[in-house]
Amino acid sequence: MYLEASKYEKEWSVRKLGFVYNELASYNLNLISLEETIQEDVAKKLLKQSFEHYKSALTYFQDCSDIHNIALVYSNLGKVMRISGQLQARFYYGSGERGELLYEEKEFYKEAIGYYNNALDTLRKPSVQKDIWCAVSNELSGVYFTMARVMQDCSASSSDKCEVVREVTNLYNKSLRISEGLVREGFTLATGRTGGTHHKLASLYHAQARDTCHSVRKLKRLFSLADTNYQKPCHTSKKQDLKWSMYKL
Repeated sequence: MYLEASKYEKEWSVRKLGFVYNELASYNLNLISLEETIQEDVAKKLLKQSFEHYKSALTYFQDCSDIHNIALVYSNLGKVMRISGQLQARFYYGSGERGELLYEEKEFYKEAIGYYNNALDTLRKPSVQKDIWCAVSNELSGVYFTMARVMQDCSASSSDKCEVVREVTNLYNKSLRISEGLVREGFTLATGRTGGTHHKLASLYHAQARDTCHSVRKLKRLFSLADTNYQKPCHTSKKQDLKWSMYKL
């Protein structure tokens, strides 16, 4: 009996250390988000501290096999990488016009994707901690969408246009698969991004058809894809309105 109590107390102590480091990391991230004019060296220092604190929290939660909090910390590490990517662009371009997706920015987003996937792998399936699964999935969808949007709207003139279009389409579709799945699960926060992604895809297909010489068959396909994606946000909106009407009744 004494040994069991001792084991429980040890696990609780380890878990509390995980909570402490997680809170310290989150506090640093909040400082960055609250300070709009933060200096680059200060932001990088806070991000580094947040990353190290989250890593410590992860170790403690792993020591006591706390699946719930392991997944949350992985998600928080993804957030650190996502914010690092955003700040990389902000400090590089300053108050000027946003330019192409930077190599360093893209690498941070890739790391964010890796951590978000680690969080989902920890949970193993959507039925385990469904609220966390949906929240992490929504963040993952957002990273794919952000990368695609920047590449579409701010691509460099020297870039291989066909390659950019392929990558952008792939990223939008990855984002869409996740957000549509979330909408089906009743996670309404993903509805706006789902509609926005369809609209951006439609715009991409329309631009392809307008700007490039294609065979008649390919032109028809591109216009068909554009039309389908332009219409889908309307259908999604109507379904949400119908669900809300039924709920009020």
